[in-house]
Amino acid sequence: MATAHLILGLLANQPRHGYDVKTLHSQRFPRVKPLALGQVYATLHRLERDGLIRLARRDRRCGPERNTYAVTEAGLFVFYSPSTDQHRDRSRRSRRRRLSGPSRRPLDCPSR
Repeated sequence: MATAHLILGLLANQPRHGYDVKTLHSQRFPRVKPLALGQVYATLHRLERDGLIRLARRDRRCGPERNTYAVTEAGLFVFYSPSTDQHRDRSRRSRRRRLSGPSRRPLDCPSR
């Protein structure tokens, strides 16, 4: 599962800031390798740039500034769309076929 898709799922129910996303991931998936905080923030910025999440609130009350993010309609569509993973897998397979070059079967073999 891609990190971006995972973060969209963690944000689907309510807006959260980066550290909450990391903590929630560790709670829900205790046996999976934990997300690095830098990876979480980089992915949040990329999702925001792509319009899949938006900055919901900026809080500066105590400690470091916390940006709370919420999923957009486009983000929910990407998260819940069943065809996105299948399309991505199909694209990778066809790209691999193109990059591997022509088939190396003998001329007298029937095509499949």
